[in-house]
Amino acid sequence: MSFSTQKTIRVLFVEDNPGDVRLMRLFLLGAEGIGPIELVHVDCLAAAIAQLRGGTHFDVVLLDLSLPDSTGVATLTRLQEASPHTAVVVCTGFDDPEFAIDAVHCGAQDYLVKGQGDGLLVYRSLRYAIERKRLERELVEAKRIAEDANRRKSRFLASMSHELRTPLNAILGFSEMIKEEMLGPIGVEKYIDYATDIFDAGTHLLGLINDVLDLSKVEAGRFQLLEEEVDLAELLAACLEMVSETAHLNHLTLIAPPSRGLPHLRGDARVIRQVLLNLLSNALKFTPPGGVITVHCASSIDGSYIVSVADTGCGIAPDALDKVMDEFQQADLTVARDHGGTGLGLPLSRRFMLLHGGNLSLSSQLGSGTTVTAHFPADRVSMPARVPA
Repeated sequence: MSFSTQKTIRVLFVEDNPGDVRLMRLFLLGAEGIGPIELVHVDCLAAAIAQLRGGTHFDVVLLDLSLPDSTGVATLTRLQEASPHTAVVVCTGFDDPEFAIDAVHCGAQDYLVKGQGDGLLVYRSLRYAIERKRLERELVEAKRIAEDANRRKSRFLASMSHELRTPLNAILGFSEMIKEEMLGPIGVEKYIDYATDIFDAGTHLLGLINDVLDLSKVEAGRFQLLEEEVDLAELLAACLEMVSETAHLNHLTLIAPPSRGLPHLRGDARVIRQVLLNLLSNALKFTPPGGVITVHCASSIDGSYIVSVADTGCGIAPDALDKVMDEFQQADLTVARDHGGTGLGLPLSRRFMLLHGGNLSLSSQLGSGTTVTAHFPADRVSMPARVPA
């Protein structure tokens, strides 16, 4: 479709210089081969805002930034506040590329210099600005819809997690009573094995549900840290104790750092424990028998502190490193199926660390192992007071 067959473009021209107004009219109304234009002129920002707020529709505003009642990029900002859905082309005598970039960053769809070009150039700029603004509105609306869908999803996950946990607690409670024979002997040993399997499967499922519930709370901005002073040495020792039996059964060696000299952390003890257990569990899951899992703790020059867990497992391919930090993603689907899980461990741990003002980083080499490091910022690290001998 040629320009000459397009519908009429309604342009609000904001310019206080009569000579520039005449020149623009000559450009736009006298040029050959361009579509129809209706040009409405005002000479100050206040008049332009009144036009835009008065209910008159304009496809695009052609805006000078040096006006009697406003100058500079602030002119553009005030105009956009009055009519955020209208395309704007800045037209000024200031020929400066950096200033032009600033104007575009502040929301202008294009930037023209007075006296340069011809009517066709100006017309193209107006047409393209209208189209860019239309696409921008569509992107903003798509983003709004996606964010709304994400909030709905988080509310659904939170609701479902609560609904699932209620009957699951009953399953865990009754299966534990049966396997421990609390009300008397069962008489058939196999039933005790079945009850143990039910309890173990229920415990695993409850862990997955808790992860989903925590993730939904974080995404909805409703996760609150219960901050306290956390003794890292005690917390780390408890986490290592929890996974030591699994490591022994899988013929894995756990190497822990010396407990002496470890700092205290200001944070949510339950959350930090979950981060450390997630890192250890991941290492146990993907390290073959005979492998080594090493926990390393160290302070940085800037006062921050790191806790890393390194394994000698299968490692992660370079193109999959980002994927394992995404919710419900796992680097190697074949290995993941063998070990189960939702893929929430590392993404949730990273979210927890961000809530603490820190971060979670990952490095890996395929076939040689993986190291995951939790970074605690300096303002959350303190050394415990020494007790006199």
